[in-house]
Amino acid sequence: IKDMILNTPDPDSFIVVGLTTNSTDWTELDRECAEEFGDKFLEVKSGLSTKRALEEAGITPTADDLNAIAAGKIPPSLLADTVHFNGSGYKLLARMVYERMNMLGYFFDYN
Repeated sequence: IKDMILNTPDPDSFIVVGLTTNSTDWTELDRECAEEFGDKFLEVKSGLSTKRALEEAGITPTADDLNAIAAGKIPPSLLADTVHFNGSGYKLLARMVYERMNMLGYFFDYN
């Protein structure tokens, strides 16, 4: 990850987005990335594995969603398949990335 960051035009402006697949426990990698990258690491799985995320997307949780949330997994209503988000999931992810970029001051005010 560090090598990829160093090979960008602006290695001071980046965000590392955590992995979200339900098939693997990413806790240790998330901890290492949070330690290494601080606020520039965005752990998204815990934020998307909530009833609140579904509510923000305007989705009424199904029984399968509630079971997934209870297990700490991404709810099926945010997924297109077992790995990829659907439109609602990507919209929530995009909002999280935007909010972090804004917090880090990556946007310029041209006014």
